[in-house]
Amino acid sequence: FISYGLLQSSYPRCKEAMTLLSQCVATCIFEETDWESDEVILMKLLELSALIYRCNASVLLTISNAWDIYSTCIAIHSQYRASKILRSEAETALRNITLSAFSRAQ
Repeated sequence: FISYGLLQSSYPRCKEAMTLLSQCVATCIFEETDWESDEVILMKLLELSALIYRCNASVLLTISNAWDIYSTCIAIHSQYRASKILRSEAETALRNITLSAFSRAQ
């Protein structure tokens, strides 16, 4: 829904939606199975994080929400069991998030 522009800053209650999305990313807890499967979930979480920052409604994120997403990506990158692919995906997400944040700075 984010990729297709279905979350616009002008929509009613969009700020609440962005807050919920950021909280979900920051507090995501899932039952660990095997590490390879867990990495797939973490990669999807990284993808969602970057999409949240890229969408039109990202201007509604509070500084706290934005930092929660960013620090979650850093935590994923810092996992001691993280494969090179997961670390690379985390770096890409962090790069995209940083570029998106600074491109909107006024």
